[in-house]
Amino acid sequence: MSIPNYVALRKRTYHYVRRIPDDLQAAFGKERIQRSLKTSDQGEALRLAGIVNAEVEKQFAAARQEPSPVVVLIEGHDWSMKDWADVALWFEAQLYHEDMLRRLPRFTGAILIDEVRRPKDHMSDQATFRAHRDRYMRFQELTVVEYSRERLDFINSTIRPLRVSMTPTNPHLLPFAAACQKAEINFCLAFFSRDAGKQVDWVYPDAIMGRWMAAAPSPQAPPSPAISFSPFLQPASLTQPPARVSEGTAVIPVWPQQRVAVGKTLADCRDQWIVRKTAAKKRVDLRPFSPP
Repeated sequence: MSIPNYVALRKRTYHYVRRIPDDLQAAFGKERIQRSLKTSDQGEALRLAGIVNAEVEKQFAAARQEPSPVVVLIEGHDWSMKDWADVALWFEAQLYHEDMLRRLPRFTGAILIDEVRRPKDHMSDQATFRAHRDRYMRFQELTVVEYSRERLDFINSTIRPLRVSMTPTNPHLLPFAAACQKAEINFCLAFFSRDAGKQVDWVYPDAIMGRWMAAAPSPQAPPSPAISFSPFLQPASLTQPPARVSEGTAVIPVWPQQRVAVGKTLADCRDQWIVRKTAAKKRVDLRPFSPP
């Protein structure tokens, strides 16, 4: 069916309206998709409908790959920016979690109890390090609009377990993309710290609560207590929802009882400077930091 057949004018505003195929209605929990295109111009409505339709087709294809009939789509067009900010928090936590899973197979019991600290146990291979370095530098150069165009598919694939998808026509696209861009930059900095053998605090994705939980197919069990992977991977306590404070250029997950005034030491400045110099392939001269 052509795009115009999915466009309807209602109260001087065009809407995208499409019936969900019979075999997918159980998965979506409804019979049709209806989304305001927020325009009264027919040409603009057809253009936006084409973008929405492409996203809907992707969701239909993903739904058909699901092993069981569960809700796979939360449109989220009626969500507030606070709701999408929670999704961005989950997205960042998932990046940290996936990095932990990548590193964990190399760990021994001695590492987990902080008995040994060998570079080969925490350092990434050269290709992985370069990929993160290049991504870190590129994310700093991209505008939010450029980032959203380049990374929206990746973001949607990462947040797919939440059964929600950000669409190009969502009114909160740019603020959400900005939050995700900042999350990816923060994650790259944490990646460099982990490669240097430093402890990085992180939060399990399941500990982050959001509106998507109301549409979950079954109640979720409360999160399990965290496991400490010292010294390289240190999940924060999951006994209460996380708060966030800024330290330097990174946004670090912390807990309310840990929220105290934080000052930057010379060592903090030095470490951050070394990471940036290394990422830029420049020589690191530590003489300015050496004691007289």
